[in-house]
Amino acid sequence: MDPPLDPMHPGEVLRELWLNGTSVASAARHASLPEVEMSRLFAGKKPVCPSVARMLEGAGWGTATFWLRMQDHYDASAGRDPARQPALAGGSSA
Repeated sequence: MDPPLDPMHPGEVLRELWLNGTSVASAARHASLPEVEMSRLFAGKKPVCPSVARMLEGAGWGTATFWLRMQDHYDASAGRDPARQPALAGGSSA
Protein backbone atom coordinates (compact mmCIF):
# COMPACT_ATOMS: atom_id res chain seq x y z
CA MET A 1 0.00 0.00 0.00
CA ASP A 2 1.34 3.42 -0.92
CA PRO A 3 1.93 5.96 1.87
CA PRO A 4 -0.56 8.83 1.97
CA LEU A 5 0.38 11.87 -0.06
CA ASP A 6 1.13 15.15 1.67
CA PRO A 7 -1.61 17.70 1.06
CA MET A 8 -0.84 20.41 -1.46
CA HIS A 9 -0.68 24.02 -0.41
CA PRO A 10 -3.98 25.72 -1.38
CA GLY A 11 -2.13 28.14 -3.65
CA GLU A 12 -0.62 25.25 -5.58
CA VAL A 13 -4.09 23.75 -5.99
CA LEU A 14 -5.36 27.12 -7.18
CA ARG A 15 -2.52 27.33 -9.70
CA GLU A 16 -3.24 23.82 -11.03
CA LEU A 17 -7.00 24.37 -11.32
CA TRP A 18 -7.30 27.92 -12.59
CA LEU A 19 -4.05 29.23 -14.01
CA ASN A 20 -4.23 27.10 -17.21
CA GLY A 21 -2.12 29.34 -19.41
CA THR A 22 -3.37 32.53 -17.79
CA SER A 23 -0.68 34.89 -16.59
CA VAL A 24 -0.18 35.51 -12.88
CA ALA A 25 -0.89 39.20 -13.56
CA SER A 26 -4.25 38.37 -15.15
CA ALA A 27 -5.20 35.99 -12.34
CA ALA A 28 -4.22 38.62 -9.76
CA ARG A 29 -6.37 41.25 -11.47
CA HIS A 30 -9.31 38.83 -11.63
CA ALA A 31 -9.03 38.10 -7.89
CA SER A 32 -8.29 41.76 -6.97
CA LEU A 33 -4.96 40.76 -5.39
CA PRO A 34 -1.53 42.32 -5.91
CA GLU A 35 0.50 40.35 -8.46
CA VAL A 36 3.30 39.65 -5.98
CA GLU A 37 0.81 38.27 -3.47
CA MET A 38 -0.79 36.04 -6.12
CA SER A 39 2.62 34.82 -7.24
CA ARG A 40 3.57 33.92 -3.65
CA LEU A 41 0.22 32.16 -3.20
CA PHE A 42 0.67 30.10 -6.39
CA ALA A 43 4.18 29.16 -5.22
CA GLY A 44 2.90 27.93 -1.85
CA LYS A 45 4.79 30.64 0.04
CA LYS A 46 1.74 32.60 1.25
CA PRO A 47 -1.04 31.10 3.34
CA VAL A 48 -4.69 31.63 2.50
CA CYS A 49 -5.96 34.02 5.16
CA PRO A 50 -9.65 34.99 5.51
CA SER A 51 -9.34 38.13 3.40
CA VAL A 52 -7.60 36.27 0.55
CA ALA A 53 -10.17 33.46 0.81
CA ARG A 54 -12.98 36.01 0.36
CA MET A 55 -11.20 37.49 -2.69
CA LEU A 56 -10.81 34.02 -4.22
CA GLU A 57 -14.52 33.40 -3.61
CA GLY A 58 -15.36 36.75 -5.20
CA ALA A 59 -13.36 35.73 -8.26
CA GLY A 60 -15.53 32.62 -8.56
CA TRP A 61 -12.77 30.25 -7.53
CA GLY A 62 -14.57 28.23 -4.85
CA THR A 63 -15.92 29.32 -1.50
CA ALA A 64 -13.93 31.08 1.19
CA THR A 65 -14.74 28.16 3.51
CA PHE A 66 -13.23 25.72 1.01
CA TRP A 67 -9.93 27.63 0.84
CA LEU A 68 -9.70 28.17 4.60
CA ARG A 69 -10.37 24.49 5.33
CA MET A 70 -7.77 23.48 2.79
CA GLN A 71 -5.25 25.84 4.44
CA ASP A 72 -6.13 24.42 7.90
CA HIS A 73 -5.62 20.88 6.59
CA TYR A 74 -2.29 21.82 5.03
CA ASP A 75 -1.14 23.56 8.22
CA ALA A 76 -2.16 20.60 10.40
CA SER A 77 -0.25 18.22 8.14
CA ALA A 78 2.84 20.42 8.22
CA GLY A 79 2.59 20.55 12.02
CA ARG A 80 2.73 16.77 12.26
CA ASP A 81 5.81 16.49 10.05
CA PRO A 82 8.88 18.41 11.36
CA ALA A 83 10.58 18.05 7.96
CA ARG A 84 7.92 20.36 6.45
CA GLN A 85 8.38 23.08 9.08
CA PRO A 86 10.54 26.03 7.99
CA ALA A 87 13.84 26.32 9.83
CA LEU A 88 13.97 28.99 12.49
CA ALA A 89 16.31 31.83 11.67
CA GLY A 90 19.13 32.58 14.00
CA GLY A 91 20.49 29.32 15.23
CA SER A 92 19.78 26.11 17.05
CA SER A 93 16.80 25.08 19.12
CA ALA A 94 18.86 23.79 22.06
